[in-house]
Amino acid sequence: MNIQQFNRKKLLDHLHAIERKFPVHFVGLLPRGTAAHVFGDDAVDLLAEKLPGLSLISLTGAEIDLSRRLKRYLPKPSPYESPDH
Repeated sequence: MNIQQFNRKKLLDHLHAIERKFPVHFVGLLPRGTAAHVFGDDAVDLLAEKLPGLSLISLTGAEIDLSRRLKRYLPKPSPYESPDH
């Protein structure tokens, strides 16, 4: 089992910054592999609550902003590879 180590205070600071910027509330950290659409061994699976005003564009913005803050950049899948690889 791959258990990720986080600086809890730093992670919470980043999550709170995203919550102030976007209409989303983070509820918890999920066990690795729970989110089937998240690839990568160092990915972070978070459970979030949608707040009024959240659109697909703002959700994407929140994901990009958080990935930059955590320095865990979103993978760019090849159009020739299936996500099951």
